[in-house]
Amino acid sequence: MSVDRSLWHAEFSRDAIPRFPCPSCTGRLLADKGSLFIGETAHSIKQRDHDDWEPDWIDQRFSIRLVCPDPDCGEIVLVSGDTIMTETYDDEFPDGCCYEDALRPRAVFPAPPIINIPAASPNDVSHNVKLSFSLFWADKAAAANRLRVAVEYLLDDLKVSRTVIKNKKTLELSLNNRIEAFGKREPTHTQTLHALRIVGNLGSHGSIKVGDLLDGYELMENLLDELVNHRSTYLAGLSLNIISRRSKRSR
Repeated sequence: MSVDRSLWHAEFSRDAIPRFPCPSCTGRLLADKGSLFIGETAHSIKQRDHDDWEPDWIDQRFSIRLVCPDPDCGEIVLVSGDTIMTETYDDEFPDGCCYEDALRPRAVFPAPPIINIPAASPNDVSHNVKLSFSLFWADKAAAANRLRVAVEYLLDDLKVSRTVIKNKKTLELSLNNRIEAFGKREPTHTQTLHALRIVGNLGSHGSIKVGDLLDGYELMENLLDELVNHRSTYLAGLSLNIISRRSKRSR
């Protein structure tokens, strides 16, 4: 399954809030428009008297409630963040130019799932992937790192050691070396694991982009589908793309 990238934008219009997946069932969340709150900060209001004031100086906070319409579920998801002013065209204005605020989430709880996690996945893998869903809104670099941690735990479940004994000393193995060790047993998944390692490294270096992170989620979903559900969904092209185009930024 591919990640629905139309849902995971940095911001969205108050009139076009995405139908995010419900974190508790297979349904889709609906925005409770009556719960929408947008408030301008006191400092922002004071700045309106400045001679150089522009609409993009406006600083606002928002919150809204999303609800699962399934009567057997009824999950409630709370979203909060700030707004950004976006320039749009409206022919009712003299020069056609106007501004409207777009909602930019900073926290979403409980976080909607970005991918499906097989029920039989190792607990530590599931836990870290779910943590990355929450971090996606506040810190995409940290979200990418959680995917990397999930890979480490996945290798634990696959009985790949974290250490090696050399000259009577116990040494920690890097993720790269652990993937190579697993690749000697099961080479099919080596590229996917390395691609996920690179996505995590991009997060560590603060150079992660939304597209990179969504690529990582897509690879993780397909990898778990193969290793846990034993389905053939391998995305060789996407893995190679990440390895060849992003590896320089992850060093």
